[in-house]
Amino acid sequence: MSLKILYPLPSIANFSVSIRGWRTKFTVQTFRGFVLSALFEDGKPAGKFEVVRGRGDARTSPGCRRGGVSHSNLRPKTSVHTIWKAPDVSTGCVILRASVIESKYTWYSEDGNLTKKFCVQDGYQKVVPVDDPNTACCACDQAKYEMEFIGIWSKETHPKDFPSLEHLTHFTDMLGASHSKNYSLWKIGGISTDGMKEIAEWGNTFKAEAEAKEKAPEVRTLMKVKGLWYPEVQGRTTSSFVVNKYHHLASLATMFGPSPDWCVGISSVNLCLPDCSWVAERTFDLLPWDAGTDSGPTYMVSNW
Repeated sequence: MSLKILYPLPSIANFSVSIRGWRTKFTVQTFRGFVLSALFEDGKPAGKFEVVRGRGDARTSPGCRRGGVSHSNLRPKTSVHTIWKAPDVSTGCVILRASVIESKYTWYSEDGNLTKKFCVQDGYQKVVPVDDPNTACCACDQAKYEMEFIGIWSKETHPKDFPSLEHLTHFTDMLGASHSKNYSLWKIGGISTDGMKEIAEWGNTFKAEAEAKEKAPEVRTLMKVKGLWYPEVQGRTTSSFVVNKYHHLASLATMFGPSPDWCVGISSVNLCLPDCSWVAERTFDLLPWDAGTDSGPTYMVSNW
């Protein structure tokens, strides 16, 4: 048996990990079960395996939920494949180990090619993106990202002047895009477009969508993302988008209410790295900003 790791897929920090039976000119070795884990040298889980439920021969391992996968059936198989997302670390080593069940009385555990060790190179310096929309991107391929918005707005996290009618709190449906430097959904210090005004005051994305479509060549993916409404304001909502060499920036906006014109989001975030690859992951604490289209000073004020 052999454990094979292919270097990063186009989806950035992901690796394809395979367990394969030995092959000869006429036969291919089969096996029935396996366990695959990724651990740091101190035994703590390293990274994350991506498993699609109900598909393939792999599942999250019941005995190793945080750091491993195992077989989902005992049918004979010549190979299995899974995706492993590497941890974002600058030092240390990761050990991938596999155990394989060939038959009721024959199994292999971490022998020879069933164990692989990877260490961060000495002198390694993490490459970080330059958040300047005018920075050119030199990536040759495209990348697909999953976007997750997590609501944490509550009386406990934001006690000052929290809306008196909690059942009215919400994040409206969100508009986002992957785009070039020649398109802007919004930016700090800029003038809100009519479309952004509609989002900020009413949570209506129709005009902003039309504005994006008017600049269709500058937009790669246009995202309409489901909002979070009471009592799910502290929930999660997701979407996905694609970036490429020309459309390497991402933006998102949502109004949180009830409020006059207050929003959260990201503006022209660069996902392309100076070494011509794509950033693995970016996380933002979204601070509120005023769109400048309504002079209301408090949450529950009437429209000005």
